[in-house]
Amino acid sequence: MRIAQRVMLFSLLNAGAVASLPSEAHAEFYSGNELYDYCSTDKSDPVYYSKQSTCRGFIAGVVDTVNATRSLSGTASCLPSGVTLAQVTDVVMKHLRENPQYRNLSAAILVQGAIMDAWGCRLPATGPKTK
Repeated sequence: MRIAQRVMLFSLLNAGAVASLPSEAHAEFYSGNELYDYCSTDKSDPVYYSKQSTCRGFIAGVVDTVNATRSLSGTASCLPSGVTLAQVTDVVMKHLRENPQYRNLSAAILVQGAIMDAWGCRLPATGPKTK
């Protein structure tokens, strides 16, 4: 299959996937409830690996975004050297388990809050970095 055909096929598949999504608009992709569901799936579930990939991929994306934002504001990452994605996932799951009253909120906000609580992070200063 030529590249142009692959691009066309990929575009059609994505268009179909987007068309099948609920039409109601949300400010976030996942709530804490949805992330908790993905991350706490039992290994016997036939879609365990898919849900775990979604869980870890989402958390990694939030961590990367937080670190990029901190870097742009001249603030270093607050995660200690050597922290693994598995550790961050454990911290996030602990936070979601112990705070079910907030799981209806944006998963991205809850992941960031779990990281900030666990490693004592502070929010970076707002605005452009001055010299």
